[in-house]
Amino acid sequence: MYLSELLGVKVDLVMKKALKPHIKQHVLREVVYMSSKEIYFEAETPLKKKIRTTGGYWEFIVKVKHPIMRDKEEEVIQTLKEPDFIRQSRKDPNVYLYYREVGDKFICVVCRHLNGDGFIITTYITDRVKEGEEVWRRS
Repeated sequence: MYLSELLGVKVDLVMKKALKPHIKQHVLREVVYMSSKEIYFEAETPLKKKIRTTGGYWEFIVKVKHPIMRDKEEEVIQTLKEPDFIRQSRKDPNVYLYYREVGDKFICVVCRHLNGDGFIITTYITDRVKEGEEVWRRS
């Protein structure tokens, strides 16, 4: 799987020293560093999966993919711990979508389950629930 497929956005990987001087400052303003491997946060879901993300990847989500999620870490953790329902992706059986209703919208946290645990792929606010098999619902 290519990095751009995993992240859902176009990805350019470059070495800093390879940048031409006339574009270097422009490129560096847009950089999201992905090397940070420390766990930023982790939450256990009703499916007994520990879902985590690193600081570097969280920064990528809120800077590039879904800036509206900046400063919403607690809401994302709450959605993982106490979702209203969980759906399994139709396209990838290892991908699960955790939904929690907030007003007239939902917070959706998309995760990949691997080896008993998992990681966040993305998170966003939506008014539409994706198709897929519902695998868990709050009773």
